[in-house]
Amino acid sequence: MGRLEDNVLISIEQVLKHFGYNAIENRNLTKISYDDAQSVLLNRSKLLLGTSPNIRNTRIMVTLDIDSAYDSQLLEDLLKNGMDIARINCAYSKSEEWKIIIDAVRNAESRLYQREQGSERKCLIVMDLAGPKIRIGKMKAESRPLKIAVPKDINGKPLKMVEGYLDCYAKYTEKIHLPRNNTSFIISISNRNEKLTNANIAEKIFFLDFRRRLCSMRILERISENKVRVGIDKTVHLQKGIKLHRKRNRDDISLFDDKNTLNVDNDNKKSGSEEFVIGSIRPRHAEIKVKTGDKLLIYKKNIQGGLINENDTAVISCTMPEILEKAHIGHRALIDDGKISSIVNSVNDEYLELKITFRQTQLVKSNQIRG
Repeated sequence: MGRLEDNVLISIEQVLKHFGYNAIENRNLTKISYDDAQSVLLNRSKLLLGTSPNIRNTRIMVTLDIDSAYDSQLLEDLLKNGMDIARINCAYSKSEEWKIIIDAVRNAESRLYQREQGSERKCLIVMDLAGPKIRIGKMKAESRPLKIAVPKDINGKPLKMVEGYLDCYAKYTEKIHLPRNNTSFIISISNRNEKLTNANIAEKIFFLDFRRRLCSMRILERISENKVRVGIDKTVHLQKGIKLHRKRNRDDISLFDDKNTLNVDNDNKKSGSEEFVIGSIRPRHAEIKVKTGDKLLIYKKNIQGGLINENDTAVISCTMPEILEKAHIGHRALIDDGKISSIVNSVNDEYLELKITFRQTQLVKSNQIRG
């Protein structure tokens, strides 16, 4: 029964006969033989998925994202090792990024063909269109600490340094994506008149991050008088106003006392310490933390989600408000594919009041709502 897609009626009849039931004659239904069904399925599979390789009967489909497009070696390895179809999930990103992914795949094919004459490797590209979804509406934009995470191994030790830029001309401190397929960042300096001309390669810049932990970044390359490339080797949380300190002598750690508190006085500054201040963090959509028993209001009109200051009640809207008219007291509403479960407590002309009954995750983001 699990493999009857190509001959449903005949397979069901065989099952019925096994239990002693005769086939039901219905002239409105056209039955197809097993052999004909196999032939139709094979032809349609070729049209949709291309011809299967000689060494196997299945095709290998790989879903690619925008980061994959910047990793040329990865794409070549996928093609050489059997990728028949590159899938692009159109529920994410935009047409400009889809085009970048397609071009990257075709360029990888071309490079392989030039290097390995006679072994042309072509793959189809499938654009997977997203269906209708009920999602949480827009959330308020807010500036909050920015976490720059360094990848760790199973023992919790850093795997590699994460690189980014210290830039006096950058408007915001934010994460960016670089062609190296490495999550990166830009740290803006609040004073655009600052100069980084004295920054030395391998020099360390110390600071206390948002959690008041002693952190540092190392200067890797001087790009210009206003911009340097830096690297961090442990996770940091950045916030506007954090002071960065660089020392031109070797006694770097003297900037901090035994309690990891900054200890830069006028004498230290005169002895070679320079201070910079981190600029604004790019505003991001608000995140709402919920737990079992909390109240959550879903408004029928288009509002920006967030917290009501009076009592910290969480409020959101949704992208299909007309569906809320069908909700009644006692109905369940699931958020983020069921990671957050709730029950409709009350209904009025403005909003539904939900009571959180279960949460697998604590954050309400712009994910799908199901009811």
